[in-house]
Amino acid sequence: MIKLLEAHELGVVYDIVSNDTIKYNLCANPTLVTENNIASYLLETEPNTDSVAYCIYSSGEIVGVITLNNINYLKRSAYIGMIAVRSGAKPLTGIKAARWLVNHCFNTLNLNRVYSHTWSDNEGMDAFYKLLGATHEGTEREHMYKQGKYVEMKIWSILKREWSYGIRN
Repeated sequence: MIKLLEAHELGVVYDIVSNDTIKYNLCANPTLVTENNIASYLLETEPNTDSVAYCIYSSGEIVGVITLNNINYLKRSAYIGMIAVRSGAKPLTGIKAARWLVNHCFNTLNLNRVYSHTWSDNEGMDAFYKLLGATHEGTEREHMYKQGKYVEMKIWSILKREWSYGIRN
């Protein structure tokens, strides 16, 4: 189940994203993944703005978070900003949430393109976006300075005409 993130859920979400592996993959400087920074980022994502954050639930408990950012109704596009799922969650929990979100983008928000970026060394997210049905559009070379070196960012996207999953549970 997916539902809008509420302020009282921030502590649980922070526990999920403060995992060392998730922190490393969320931003160029993992020391910036603090409770205050995560709260600021997620609380700025409110409905009817250009960003929204959702909690991912399984068996009645929060097991992850997924955000949609840069919602642009003129360009009819949006950016999947953060996907974080608790270690030990049911298999495919993140994929099911992402499928729901992409379906929502195309069939409720009437968008045409959903896109995201991943670090070039994040093979897990490469596999995630392939499983989601996304296309690797290209790579931004030396995009960011991360952990003492310049790293590339891969660009992934899905177009509405390519989307065939709908909602599957």
